[in-house]
Amino acid sequence: MLIPLRHESMQGRRWPVITIGLIVLNILFFLLTHEKIEEQSQQEGLVKVHVLILAAMHPELKMPADLQQFVERTKTSQPKVWKYLQNPSREAADSWDAGIRMRDDSSDFQSEMDSLASQFEQMEQTSILDQYAFIPGQQKPISYLTANFLHGGWLHLIGNMWFLWLAGFILEDTWVGSSIPLSICLPVHLR
Repeated sequence: MLIPLRHESMQGRRWPVITIGLIVLNILFFLLTHEKIEEQSQQEGLVKVHVLILAAMHPELKMPADLQQFVERTKTSQPKVWKYLQNPSREAADSWDAGIRMRDDSSDFQSEMDSLASQFEQMEQTSILDQYAFIPGQQKPISYLTANFLHGGWLHLIGNMWFLWLAGFILEDTWVGSSIPLSICLPVHLR
């Protein structure tokens, strides 16, 4: 991949204040949301893994439709992982997994699945990414705007802001230049 360093002509008629403003806003939103997004992603990943482990070990358990859909989607898209999770002699993934294997009462399993389903639902409602990122299957009008200010990490932010600077600088100068009255832009013989 080639990374452009600059345009041939990085000179404009004025400072690209809109582009600079957008870059500052993106950095500000990133600093405000990055830590929370990382924390939510880790928690959500842990809950999802626990749901999959419990559903693979005990397919008779009942769960809400959205959670069932997640389990079915994983089962069909990751059959090797699903088969591994069903194996009773596999190594425990974490202390929760080891603890759940020691239980014998089937009502304990259902209450654990209910607890995980509640956590899953709560995370979907409070997740910054679920609320403000652009998800093609779950489009929200606000996400068309807010997704522009969410970034997956420092490299994602730096790469996006670099290309915004390169493209925005020229585009802003062109758009501001196009607001000049037409009579000034026309050659003398066409006025």
